[in-house]
Amino acid sequence: MVGYKVGKGGVEIVLNESSLRASKPMVNFKGEERNLGDAAATLERQCLANTVKDLIRLVGITEQQFEQERQWWNMPVRFEQGIPIVTLSTGEQEADFRLEQLLAMVLTKFNNDCRLQMNS
Repeated sequence: MVGYKVGKGGVEIVLNESSLRASKPMVNFKGEERNLGDAAATLERQCLANTVKDLIRLVGITEQQFEQERQWWNMPVRFEQGIPIVTLSTGEQEADFRLEQLLAMVLTKFNNDCRLQMNS
């Protein structure tokens, strides 16, 4: 769900592609295909090793906090100079993503969803 302010009025609520109010902050790759939000959640079990979920919880997490909670995280994360780096398979090769890149993917999708609904 994304909300945006409309003029002097209130806030408009934009439903995601599944007509749900809660959009999942998730990214996964299935082969070369990148899935975001609910599409990523749908394919999570098929692509578990290539899924990053709970992106919001990773914001600001320290390496020490991550290590204390490692059993809850099922993703290949390493820290470089205090920055979480996630390695995912994108087709036949692996790619490293910073948290900001993954969040940008999800937020861009949410932004596009808003634009589509505003124009319809």
